[in-house]
Amino acid sequence: MGSLFPSVAAVVIAEQIGLTTMFSLCSPATVRFNQWIGSNILKTVGNEGTFYYPKLDLLATAVFLPDAVTLNNAHPKEREKMLKLRQNLKSVSMERSPFKNVSVKVHYDLEIPGANPLEFKIPLKEKVAR
Repeated sequence: MGSLFPSVAAVVIAEQIGLTTMFSLCSPATVRFNQWIGSNILKTVGNEGTFYYPKLDLLATAVFLPDAVTLNNAHPKEREKMLKLRQNLKSVSMERSPFKNVSVKVHYDLEIPGANPLEFKIPLKEKVAR
């Protein structure tokens, strides 16, 4: 089924824990899925974003999602899906596989009880007047 559904789930969960941006590593076949959710290839890493990882015979591409909140760079269909999932964290939907003409019933259970969106915030130091 690929990584599209877990990638969508990760973006939906990110809001609950206060993440506004995300970095990901993708295989060559799944870069486009991350572009569908609004990520861009991080071309300042490796060879235009691609490098050998986790071993020399496998390629990874670094991608960056600059806006995990409004998802303005996401494909409209994927954006709508992610925003709906944020409103209904426990749902079941029929999803179509991106590679094959196969439909799958996906059970989303994305609620993180006790999640604190401020837990990972790093306070900025106030500028000291000189």
